[in-house]
Amino acid sequence: IATAVESYTQGYADASSLFGNCGYVGATNPITIAIGTNNFNQDRHAYITPEHAQAWAAMINNVRAYVSSQGYAHIYIAGAMDIEPNFSIPKPLTPTPIDYDFPKVATWVSNYSSQTSSPLYYFGSTDGYPCLPTPTIPSPSSCSVWTPDQLYTVSWGISGTQPLPETYYQDWNRHWYLVKRWGIDNHPGARVMTFAGNTADCLPLETCYVDPSDPNRIPELQIISGWQSLWEEINADPFTQVITSSTYITHTNP
Repeated sequence: IATAVESYTQGYADASSLFGNCGYVGATNPITIAIGTNNFNQDRHAYITPEHAQAWAAMINNVRAYVSSQGYAHIYIAGAMDIEPNFSIPKPLTPTPIDYDFPKVATWVSNYSSQTSSPLYYFGSTDGYPCLPTPTIPSPSSCSVWTPDQLYTVSWGISGTQPLPETYYQDWNRHWYLVKRWGIDNHPGARVMTFAGNTADCLPLETCYVDPSDPNRIPELQIISGWQSLWEEINADPFTQVITSSTYITHTNP
């Protein structure tokens, strides 16, 4: 992973120097490269351990050192984790009560943050309404398997973390506002949560669905409308602050 990211930084820097004066990416145009993992553990075989977190942080530090040694002052290296509570629901479901891996994930995040000064971006979801112990659930939402305080803790409460949430639907953005509001109401004196931006996998003029086979499917918000939706949700409250950027998620199979 580290070798691939280092090669990417070299390519970005080379393109900057070649095309910086031709209206393309400028040599001083900054980029943040967040090296990510996830908490998927539905088969109960994932290594969501302190040792893995420390190794991930060490990798981040090594890539940062490489970037510094090459003089790439406009390239920033960070960590990231696609944290989704539903990733921890075992399949098939077990009759034994479980904690949905929150302690494992929180321990992973804490160990990562203790080993590096590079931030960790939570580029995931809440997977449902962040319910209180006795919630009134707004239809058609269901409760997240994690509590509001658990969602707050791993996305912001642990030092060095910051949410970069998936903004596929309007209610997902409202859920994130509620996590932020929970922090304000229940952690007085703490830093007020800010969002690094939003993530989406649907570009302008595209029509995208999380599950195309669902007959009741609703089209996803596109990247700009997802940003606007999150902006509206968090700026409707006088305690909120403006988000600044958007990130498009895609993948290519080798």
